[in-house]
Amino acid sequence: LGLWDRFCQQTGFDLTNSQFAVFRDTLYAVPEGLASFEGLHTLRAGLQLGSLKKNRLEPAHALALSLSKADALSMNHIALRAGDERVRRYLQGHLLEESGPDGWLLVTVDGYPLGWGKRSQGVIKNAYPKGLRAY
Repeated sequence: LGLWDRFCQQTGFDLTNSQFAVFRDTLYAVPEGLASFEGLHTLRAGLQLGSLKKNRLEPAHALALSLSKADALSMNHIALRAGDERVRRYLQGHLLEESGPDGWLLVTVDGYPLGWGKRSQGVIKNAYPKGLRAY
């Protein structure tokens, strides 16, 4: 959970009163008192928080979409407005340019969460799922 803690510090995300479970390489927030899934084929055991990959956590799209407007605005985010050309570019999977601290951030439109991006040296790498991208 050290990777999760680091992600929360970086983004300002706070998930209190949750239990965590790791299934294969995916971290989930699960309901308290959840029965064991041992020996069962399980698609999703709770809210998918992210994938654990080589000493890093990649946040799940499901986590972004589970956030309220208030949650989104309290986190490290890039605030776009409806009608902004960058919204279309993000939905198509393109990079965005925006100065600020490096690391994961939430992409919002009029305060509502749209997905994740990872900023490095003023360039935000798109983490919008490829299967959802508009071409």
